[in-house]
Amino acid sequence: VAGALDPGRVQELTFAAAAGRGYVVRATGMGDFDSQLTLLDAEGGTLAENDDFGAGRDARIDWLAPADGTYRIQLREYGDRGGEYTVSLLELPEAVSIAAAGERASATPVEVGVEVAGSLPSGAPQWLRFAARAGHAYRIEASALPLDTRLWLYSEAAGGDLLAMNDDREAEDWEPRIDWLSEEDTAVYLQLDERDGTPGAFRLSVREIEPSDALREAAARRPFDGHAVGDRVRLGRHRPIDGVDNWDPGMEPWVGQAATIEELVGQESDTGAWVVRVDVDGGEWVWRTADLRPADGD
Repeated sequence: VAGALDPGRVQELTFAAAAGRGYVVRATGMGDFDSQLTLLDAEGGTLAENDDFGAGRDARIDWLAPADGTYRIQLREYGDRGGEYTVSLLELPEAVSIAAAGERASATPVEVGVEVAGSLPSGAPQWLRFAARAGHAYRIEASALPLDTRLWLYSEAAGGDLLAMNDDREAEDWEPRIDWLSEEDTAVYLQLDERDGTPGAFRLSVREIEPSDALREAAARRPFDGHAVGDRVRLGRHRPIDGVDNWDPGMEPWVGQAATIEELVGQESDTGAWVVRVDVDGGEWVWRTADLRPADGD
């Protein structure tokens, strides 16, 4: 849909959605048009919203419909200046529907290369499993917006050693992604949960990718390099991995300082490095565990 938005006005559109189906809403504008999108249910409750998706001024919402019904899209211009816009709605292909499995023992098998859809009950995880082959790398992605989901990957062994974990694949992105290299032919278990226990629908896929040097190095390390919440550590500067350091200048003043690990965050999606959140600067930064050392005597 293309049109022109008068200054200070809101454009509203409606669409019919099917339970468990995924939708992508995009808004682009001409010139300096800074689009804002809000997705609402039929009663006017906000389900999702976005201002700038990525580095530009365009807006995008990725969303899973929790139920059949009519939903509303509202478009605004951030500065209320108005202008020309285009709004598009994409319905994602239907995924294989799976039943809820809240226990590891009843984990739902999924096939590599097939996307599945299901639901997260309130306060409970979803368990899945798939067959991995030695020397093959896999990308596991989940979408459950507006939920804040996390992915955990465990070994087949009783008790299940943690192999990989991810919360947000990128800054300002609530969707998790794990890239992982299998060292043996084995079954692996996936746990998908919502950070606050909020129920909702999700889509998940497992597919093969080309193994990288970073993934091979990550496979040789212990999860979080043996660190745990509450550990006192001294912060070091990130050393590049395949030329990527994931370093922000705002982290520089804290190099050499002692800190406490507050949260085990997961792995960087581009390097596989394990990262944790520390208590400096109000918990603003995540640090690679490979660049931490014990804060002896602190």
